[in-house]
Amino acid sequence: GPGYPAGENWMIRGPIDLSGMQAAHIEFSMFRDIEEDAELVFCVSTSPEATDLLNSIYGWFYGSTGEGLDEDGNIIKFWERTGFDLGEYIGNSEVYIGWQFQSASESTREGVFVDEIELHATNEEIVDPWNQIFFEPFDKGILCKTFRTDNGIMGSRIL
Repeated sequence: GPGYPAGENWMIRGPIDLSGMQAAHIEFSMFRDIEEDAELVFCVSTSPEATDLLNSIYGWFYGSTGEGLDEDGNIIKFWERTGFDLGEYIGNSEVYIGWQFQSASESTREGVFVDEIELHATNEEIVDPWNQIFFEPFDKGILCKTFRTDNGIMGSRIL
């Protein structure tokens, strides 16, 4: 049946070549059905070593993603979509992304799932920053634009 053991589990991907890029952004979907003492951490580093990845944490996620009812009254569990700017890694030829799931106790809950991982990067000069889209439309019709200028200024907004 469902469940997860106590301890630490990693999913690490890379190397990703961001040399010659002007801007980069990552987004992913996640589902969490976890105990209160469990967490999911998203990290980015120029090294695949777990200790290096943990020195560059971009996001901490606790608890469950939530649930609701479908049109027939059945309980359904939600997925969340999130994203992070990777601007500080522009120019690096070896970038690693990692997700660490950590729990202090065993559980019969479903655990953590990460899916639909998308990395958006461009090597084009960004003249009009708000016309450079890195987020695509996703569930619930939300669109976010993110930009990075030559002098390192980064911004984003939800439309």
